[in-house]
Amino acid sequence: REGIGRALLSASLDQLRKLELDQVTLWVLEGNQRARSFYESFGFIQDGAMKDDDHWKSFAVREVRYRLNLPNDATARRSISKRKAYLRSGDP
Repeated sequence: REGIGRALLSASLDQLRKLELDQVTLWVLEGNQRARSFYESFGFIQDGAMKDDDHWKSFAVREVRYRLNLPNDATARRSISKRKAYLRSGDP
């Protein structure tokens, strides 16, 4: 384990943020707990959607959908500004 997958996903998410995309969706095999834990460690959340993929024809596999919201720089700046305004409004 050299962290190559973690580095690749981090770089990919950085590129998606630069493109100002606001959400990433992916599907993972239900039984692949290692992959599910990996994506969850990046903040992906299972949204409840499931599907059976019968691509292989001889058997079906169940997949679960994960989503990750990607605030871009502008969104992050707005969020920080809102927090600062909220904190100032609570000052005496």
